[in-house]
Amino acid sequence: MKKQLTKIILAVALGLAFAFTLSCGEHSQEEILFYSSSSETQSSSSSKPGSSTGGSAFGTAVIGIQTWMSKNLDSEAEGSKCYNNDPANCTKYGRLYDWATAMVLPSKCNDVFYTADADCDIAIPNHQGLCPAGWHIPSEEDWEVLTKFIDPRCSGSSGGCDSVAIKLKARSDWGASHNGTDKYKFAALPGGSRLPNGKFRNGGAGGSGYWWGASDKDTEAYYLLIGSGLSHSIDDKRDLRSVRCVKDYLPPAGGSASETVVIGTQTWMSKNLAVDVPGSVCYGNAPAKCAIYGRIYDWATAMALPPDCNSSVCASQISAKHRGICPAGWHIPSDTDWNTLMKFVNPACSDKPTMLGNILSSSCAGAGTKLKAAGGWYYDGVVEYGTDDYGFAALPGGGGRKPDGAGRDGYWWSSSEFNAILANKRSISYNREYVLWDSPGKNYLFSVRCIKD
Repeated sequence: MKKQLTKIILAVALGLAFAFTLSCGEHSQEEILFYSSSSETQSSSSSKPGSSTGGSAFGTAVIGIQTWMSKNLDSEAEGSKCYNNDPANCTKYGRLYDWATAMVLPSKCNDVFYTADADCDIAIPNHQGLCPAGWHIPSEEDWEVLTKFIDPRCSGSSGGCDSVAIKLKARSDWGASHNGTDKYKFAALPGGSRLPNGKFRNGGAGGSGYWWGASDKDTEAYYLLIGSGLSHSIDDKRDLRSVRCVKDYLPPAGGSASETVVIGTQTWMSKNLAVDVPGSVCYGNAPAKCAIYGRIYDWATAMALPPDCNSSVCASQISAKHRGICPAGWHIPSDTDWNTLMKFVNPACSDKPTMLGNILSSSCAGAGTKLKAAGGWYYDGVVEYGTDDYGFAALPGGGGRKPDGAGRDGYWWSSSEFNAILANKRSISYNREYVLWDSPGKNYLFSVRCIKD
């Protein structure tokens, strides 16, 4: 029950961070995917009791919606070790910790399932452990968000994960035939581990890296493994493994306008909305999907109108800048708002709808590619990322009456009503360069992207 609660609350805590990062004008596509800051500083005052950071500086890497430390933790805590008891390995790889030490819990927590003892409770959603204030030990869901940003196919040890390993590995210290590309500045290194019997294993060139997660089951806990590929599993909490901290994300209640992008004369949120209101869902009822794509809503819910507006004309209740479930000062984009965006991206796009019989069906050539995020688009073995020219970072959150298409298609509501049972939307598909303008059923579930008043 607590593990499920962890997933649910994580989704709420991360739920508004669904696009990846903002474009910064002259930055290249590669730079849009991540940004490594110069450094931050750990201080002993920011650590939990029992840890010591020595005031060391650490670099960071923004990867998708997350900010990670770009090296392993080296806080000297009782029971922690350097690989092979060599201090030089602490300098290179960081220290190794048993699970309870990493979590700053009593040592008995290595031997009991946390629900069995109040002393072993895990803080939800962000368990600080040995990490500095504002950072936490990554949960299983945190690791999943990271790996699926890099390749949506990656699940445990199945297809896609080998490519993730290569992109997370440092460019050196793995051995000539095993080094990575370090595409995202995560700089994973083969720090090895130590078994409960005191034997060190798999450190250094040709070896593996093992990182704890803040998720456990009985006397075992979750960890991520990077070697020749990437996988995850659970194992003995008494093993000593590395720790990599991830930054807390706690958005303001009800929605966040903290991350925006200016495109032409408009200011848009750079992420899909994740306001948790009755009737909204995570795609597939999976909190990890909410953490990536935001929540999906039927039209009346998105508009904050009575449910019967999904089956009746409600034009009299719609304002010119209709707030709906957006934060104050923001509104659900109308067809006029969407058309302004389309014509900025491609001035040749029409702001007058094309009709196929009684059905609205128009498209804006080239806009899909330019608005799609530079990661996260995948279907049936084909990866088709966008160029994200403006930082809009559109993501394929899927949707529909029976939602499908996450990873493949993205759909966004308009505040503009078509008739009693239909409302307008815009959509982008993984393998199409245009943005489609059409009118699905109001009872379908789609994403919401807010625009500033």
